[in-house]
Amino acid sequence: MHTAEKETFLQALRAIVGAAHVLTEGDLSAWEQDWRKREQVKALAVVRPGNTDEVARVV
Repeated sequence: MHTAEKETFLQALRAIVGAAHVLTEGDLSAWEQDWRKREQVKALAVVRPGNTDEVARVV
């Protein structure tokens, strides 16, 4: 994904859940591995929806 596409995607997420609920800075390492701690990837963001409607819109 190119930088412009990433920013457009992040803006769309912020429009759904609010900017305070889209984490893009700081230590995201807790969200960058699977539950078995075997797979690790770099997270673009952590999104924290507040209700089921927001979950559906994010997905």
